[in-house]
Amino acid sequence: MSSAGRVVMRSLDETGIKLRQLSEILSEDEFYAEGTSAVSMAWTFMHILSLEDWTINRIMRRAAPVLPYEVREAFKGGRPVTDEDRKKILPRRELEAQFSATREETLRLLSGFDESRWDEQTPVDCRFPTLGTVWENLANDCWWHLGQLSSSVPRFSGTTMAVTKPRYHSTDPDDVSQPSTP
Repeated sequence: MSSAGRVVMRSLDETGIKLRQLSEILSEDEFYAEGTSAVSMAWTFMHILSLEDWTINRIMRRAAPVLPYEVREAFKGGRPVTDEDRKKILPRRELEAQFSATREETLRLLSGFDESRWDEQTPVDCRFPTLGTVWENLANDCWWHLGQLSSSVPRFSGTTMAVTKPRYHSTDPDDVSQPSTP
């Protein structure tokens, strides 16, 4: 059986790979184009980057996030995307590189996370009650946004490009070497 942290790690790794693969097939215009949900691949990267920056720095390390407050606020989600938000989107190659670097840092931090702290209370200003629920939300949010992209980006609409089941059903290291059957 896999630990909660390993399950979250596998999920974050899988979604990071999928997001990068999807990004690479988009033209420059498609990368910034807003689908029916009014978010673009660029907005999605900014949103996840902001969330991970906040998670690994503010919540897990109890330090200042790297991204400025205004950027994190613009991409926290839960409201319509504005022209001011769009102006804060990083250039594509810089954004993709920063997303990947932050995802790698997130995975490094999670791999060393002491799971006895999973149920530890978060700082007072965090909407998630425990450190474990912060990690779980991070993994779930990425799958949610893959679904959002698959239903709103024209190139992905009506396909399973963005959301497909992982190649393996288990996150146990002894099982991942065996491919799953459809």
